[in-house]
Amino acid sequence: MNVLPEPMHSRMLAAGEAWLVWAAAHKVSPLDATCHELECAALDLRAHGGTEIDVLDLLDQVGFMTGLWRTAEWTHLRKTIDAFPARGPGPTSDEVSIKGGTLRTHGPAKCAADDFCPIHRPSPHPLATAPMAWRHDVALLERVCPHGVHHPDSDALEYARRTHGTDIGDRLAVHGCDGCCRKET
Repeated sequence: MNVLPEPMHSRMLAAGEAWLVWAAAHKVSPLDATCHELECAALDLRAHGGTEIDVLDLLDQVGFMTGLWRTAEWTHLRKTIDAFPARGPGPTSDEVSIKGGTLRTHGPAKCAADDFCPIHRPSPHPLATAPMAWRHDVALLERVCPHGVHHPDSDALEYARRTHGTDIGDRLAVHGCDGCCRKET
């Protein structure tokens, strides 16, 4: 007896099968996957014609099957996957290299003309050219100084303050600092 109504049951079976096929093809353990691997599978599914519902079913099925649904990273992925383009970067999206991979983000045309953007138009802060890293747990871009310390990107913090309030931006700014982000340019 199915606990789920038949249409949903069939969709979840299809999502589980798609995951097992993708995991086997990419030599990923289907039960010990990371959110990054799940994101890659979801983006591959979308790039090969999967619908938004197919992608969300995959995230849900694998999230519950692996326990990833308990993580902030999975929750962020689940909330933002529909913002990712279907077939890679285009006029409204961009991919940039960051420490540990690639970050899919908005395209240069989406940047507000009068605001700084940590990706396309960084302000002249001390770490503007430092390598970038993404904090999945708080959805924040960081800069990695030459000493290996991760500093919240100044422009990303300003954006957080503008969109989520000063209090949240100020909380995101707290980090183990070695002074590199405060040096004069």
